[in-house]
Amino acid sequence: MMSEFMCFRVLSFLCLSQYVLLSQANFQCGIRQHGIRPLIGSGWQVEKGHWPWHVAVFKRNDKSEKFEYCCGGTLVNEKHVLTAAHCVVKQHSKYSLPALFYEIELHIGQQNLSEVSDNVVIRDVSKVHEHPDYKPNENDIAVLVMRLPVEYSSTVIPICLDQNVDRDLRELEGERGWVTGWGKTENGILSEVLRTASLPVVKHLECLLNDRLLFGHVLNDNVFCAGNRNGTSPFPGDSGGGMYFNDGDRWILRGIIAFGKINELRVNDPLKFTMFVNIQWYMPWINEVFAESEPKQDKRQKRISELECERFQTLTRKRRNGDCFNNRFRHNVMLVNEKGDLECNGVLVEESHVVTTCKCIRSASHPVKVRIEANGDKAFAEINCHPKFVDNSKHYDLAILKLNAPVRLSNDLIPACLANNWTENLYDILVQTSHVTDARDATVVQDQNTLVESDENRITLYEVCKSLRGLGWYNRTDPSGELCVNNTDQLMYKSYVDLRSWKSSGAPLQTVSRRSCMSTVVGLKVYNEVSDNYPERSWVKVYARVAHDLDWIEQAVWNAKPKVDEPLPFDEEDIKCGYYHKEEEEDQWPWSVAILHRNPNTGEFRLTCSGTLISKKHVITMARCVMNQTTGRILPVDTFELHFGQFRLGKRHSQDQVRYVSEVHVHDESSADNLAILVTSFLVKMTRNVRHICLAAGHISEFWDKEYPAFITGWQTVDNGSPNKELLSSEILILKRQQCSEASLRLSANQHCAGYPHDEIRSVADHGSGLFYEPLISKLLRYAIWKLVGIVSSYEIGNHGERFTIVVNVQPYIPWIVGILTERKTERISEKECKRFSSLTKSDNGICDNMVARNDLLHVVTLHDDGPGIICPGVLVKEDRILTSCQCIRNPRQPTKAKIGNAEATAIMEMICHPDYNSSTFYHDIAAIKLSASVELSSHLVPACLANSWTENLEDAMIQTVLFKYKHRFDNHSSLRSKYDYVGSAEECDHVMPSRYKEHLLKPSQACVIHSELDVDLFNGSIVQSFDSRACRFTVVGIGSTAMDNPALSPVPKIGIVHRVAHYLDWIEQVVWDEWFLSEQNDDRSDSNYGHSTR
Repeated sequence: MMSEFMCFRVLSFLCLSQYVLLSQANFQCGIRQHGIRPLIGSGWQVEKGHWPWHVAVFKRNDKSEKFEYCCGGTLVNEKHVLTAAHCVVKQHSKYSLPALFYEIELHIGQQNLSEVSDNVVIRDVSKVHEHPDYKPNENDIAVLVMRLPVEYSSTVIPICLDQNVDRDLRELEGERGWVTGWGKTENGILSEVLRTASLPVVKHLECLLNDRLLFGHVLNDNVFCAGNRNGTSPFPGDSGGGMYFNDGDRWILRGIIAFGKINELRVNDPLKFTMFVNIQWYMPWINEVFAESEPKQDKRQKRISELECERFQTLTRKRRNGDCFNNRFRHNVMLVNEKGDLECNGVLVEESHVVTTCKCIRSASHPVKVRIEANGDKAFAEINCHPKFVDNSKHYDLAILKLNAPVRLSNDLIPACLANNWTENLYDILVQTSHVTDARDATVVQDQNTLVESDENRITLYEVCKSLRGLGWYNRTDPSGELCVNNTDQLMYKSYVDLRSWKSSGAPLQTVSRRSCMSTVVGLKVYNEVSDNYPERSWVKVYARVAHDLDWIEQAVWNAKPKVDEPLPFDEEDIKCGYYHKEEEEDQWPWSVAILHRNPNTGEFRLTCSGTLISKKHVITMARCVMNQTTGRILPVDTFELHFGQFRLGKRHSQDQVRYVSEVHVHDESSADNLAILVTSFLVKMTRNVRHICLAAGHISEFWDKEYPAFITGWQTVDNGSPNKELLSSEILILKRQQCSEASLRLSANQHCAGYPHDEIRSVADHGSGLFYEPLISKLLRYAIWKLVGIVSSYEIGNHGERFTIVVNVQPYIPWIVGILTERKTERISEKECKRFSSLTKSDNGICDNMVARNDLLHVVTLHDDGPGIICPGVLVKEDRILTSCQCIRNPRQPTKAKIGNAEATAIMEMICHPDYNSSTFYHDIAAIKLSASVELSSHLVPACLANSWTENLEDAMIQTVLFKYKHRFDNHSSLRSKYDYVGSAEECDHVMPSRYKEHLLKPSQACVIHSELDVDLFNGSIVQSFDSRACRFTVVGIGSTAMDNPALSPVPKIGIVHRVAHYLDWIEQVVWDEWFLSEQNDDRSDSNYGHSTR
């Protein structure tokens, strides 16, 4: 019996060099924007918005009929859909007769074929373009033009196309692409719900051997085969749908479903491959069709993690057999203890940063070094736990480690990319890698470690992970923040005991792109489900979901605030600015910045100006570079893209950095010849190729008053109009003003004219290029400290044809520049003191001296009288001042001394209650204690800072220190105990508070804590504080007052009321720093005697 053919042709676009850009700035092709939420369901059904470019194609013969579903399609921009020609052509053209088409209706964003929800966009088709050489099974491609453009949303996003038509088709072999559709199931009926599957691409020879009769006459360079041959394949009804491949940070369309073989049941034969068409040959024709009705296009700004991923990708290389050099997952690193033993895993995400779990870092045998294959051990410089992680929790279990020295990257050591809620693909093959000891038995001890990997991981129901559903009074857990993963690699889990222990925490779960050679981390392992019965089929694991916490990760890695204020870029303050020693040509002028502007019509960025880096996030340039020359208004911040360390346009390097702009500042005087400053959205990392220059303070007579040589850099846009491919530099001479006047140049007071000492040199400058000079003293000292003295404004021709470069003197703008760099605001006395205390802090391997042990915080003090035991706790906020509760100092056992650390107790000189304290309601229950002598501060004993309305964040986890009594002891001995936990929200506190207290407690000045180990009789004076592990800084948020339990609830909660320090800060400052306020008052009186004030 002759085989019948089922038509469904695949259109392949192998293209990465130039993506299709979009007209709505919040969306970008190939990047899904479905919301992050718990994954529900199982199998291969698709969650809403997962393939937002898939289109349902409906057709009918005429208006008297109803539209019926026939095929799939793929959205490629806001007006065009690609599909197979046989889906829409009723009769193809022949014998000079035009083709006849069905009437077409498109549904975009649909998931259930029988339900049209509010998310579904319906469009009719104004024109069908079938390929001019289309005939059955040949050139089976059509472009559908919608009458009205679609508006992008989380369920309607186009996929990327690539314009590269010269790519070798063989690079697809072995890669897996994804297809989706409502095609017929094994029962011969259309699927109601959108389903998806992945198919590997196979070699032509394998396809031919699979069915010579079916494929023999159509196999050529325009087609390829794919399939599992296991029952998972496109079925009738999937025709015209796309085949998608992940390229690391986005999805691209590689094909459109073509044809396969029909079996006796009228469904696709699962033992036969599916045919796909390589459409690289058709790209010129497709672009011609697009050009007829191409919509205006735009481009969203990428996340900093995406920009960095692109930078790392420049390091990738492939061997001749197509394998990636970095296929050994060296970005999966080990965290080891002092003995060098494995403690847990982590993943390298940047040269100096590793992501791991907070529970590992806070463990008793905490790691002290990161071990990276071929790079040895690296000590920690800083440790940063997620601010919402609390003890014994599976939620928010993430930590960032900053290494004490950057790792040297190479072709086989490349940081991993980070998934976001657009690039995350949980339906792809998920690979878990983990370092384990080689011991196959827990009783065997071996020093050797190995990296194991498994791709038998599937996302499962959130409810399966029982550990994520623990009872708690705080509703801070977000079920979208974790992934529940089922692993069926039973042999591996039986072989390596570490995979079932805490040592595998921090192990990454990732997708891997063979084409881009990049891994994208979607989760970090935090927990193995424990069961009394050994699982026979699988292990269930909990992963922290990277996309859920990406905002925090990006801020911690790429925008971390320094411990202290950055020095101003003057050589007498900043020893790092302007230093440059030329070794290689590409290291030249590391402070030069390429400023690109986005074309609003095409979305493409084009170099238009230059700038100069003057700090980690400030670039100075000319005002004309940031203003609309027609309207005179400042351009929107999304207009700009800044390139640092780039010396060749169009050729990215691993040392290049790209940043977007968050603020634009133009000098008050409205003139295009004034200066402007761009503030980057994320900090610029200082490297050998990227550094900031010094500013020259004051008038530099040796430069402006003499013909002193200086240098300018640029891409030659002022002279050529279009940028040169390489960054150029040239020596230049500042001429005397008389020479400028003789050339008929009209200059303002801040402008100078410059010429070139060598006439054959043309201007290399751009608008905004910096003018740099090396002071004479720098040359004598044999090290180069360069200073920025001017900015190139324009290029002028003198009356005799001479060429002059006009520069603006930077010196008059220094006060304005300093004001923007410092962003100074009036500081409270408590903030100034906090900075003073912060200068004492030290850390070793990221462990702060003042946080060696959580239950032994030296700044948390105990108050005593001459009797035994502790009366209550307090907190040191100044060398001789302590904060506590008013109840504490009015205790029948009134405290007379304070015990601070292991030192001798210090006598109390004075105790002051808040003047509005009410002993009945416990309102305003806060007090200050003055000691008889100041204590000696050190890196181990540092007073706590005080929270204010800007620094108080009650959403984060806090260290809560309470007095705990050992009830099993006869002497009623008590001690301090600390734990991380949340401060209750208004709703949470109201829920647990006994009804009889609600009227009198929980005022705006108060908050509550719900503490299982809280002793209601010992709560007053308890300390609630946040901890910044980077700065080694404690900040007091609240002082404990009164506590109660609520027997009406089960289990019975214990509720403590704390008074918020920020609410009482005015009074606290006046009591703690009374001498400062007294001196301020005296200064005011003194000033008033002279009739003026200096404040």
